[in-house]
Amino acid sequence: MKAVAILFCSLIPLAASAADVISIWGGARGTLVLKSDGTVWTWGANIGGKLGIGDSNTNRVLIPVEVHGPGNVDYLHSVSAIMGGEVHNVAVKSDGTVWTWGFNFQGGLGDGTTNDSALPIQAGLLSVPPLTNVVSLGGRTYFNLAVKTDGTIWGWGMGTSGQIGNGGNSISANGINGNIRISRMSSAPSAS
Repeated sequence: MKAVAILFCSLIPLAASAADVISIWGGARGTLVLKSDGTVWTWGANIGGKLGIGDSNTNRVLIPVEVHGPGNVDYLHSVSAIMGGEVHNVAVKSDGTVWTWGFNFQGGLGDGTTNDSALPIQAGLLSVPPLTNVVSLGGRTYFNLAVKTDGTIWGWGMGTSGQIGNGGNSISANGINGNIRISRMSSAPSAS
């Protein structure tokens, strides 16, 4: 067991030193790291292209690799926030756009399809208006939430338990459900 921990710790410096890491997501079959230079690094299982390296045939990667850019051009850069899902990953770029990649189970990539993508694709382009000005991410497993600068919350992916917050309990594979307003949190019922 000690050898595994030592080996794991020795691999991390290949991608970033601890001072360079500003955000990290672990678990869910992989690890996702955002460095201070706005690049994203990942390792672990590559289900449906979750690693974002342009190849969904590679089963897993055991050392940190940099996420490729859209269209397999350059690398994903200018990222300000990240979030790891069960079989997909999400990033917000400094321009407020949202980028997703991996297994598109139940519309988790937010591109209006259920097609997997081994490279980052922009989420919310089919929304009216398109999803922009995002400042933070939430969600997990198979659904995503995004908070915009205007305070609205947008959600997409699996909503079968109502977790998207749009009043329904279905899958949002056709794109982003925008403008989820939280007007008041209900209080716990009083005992009578």
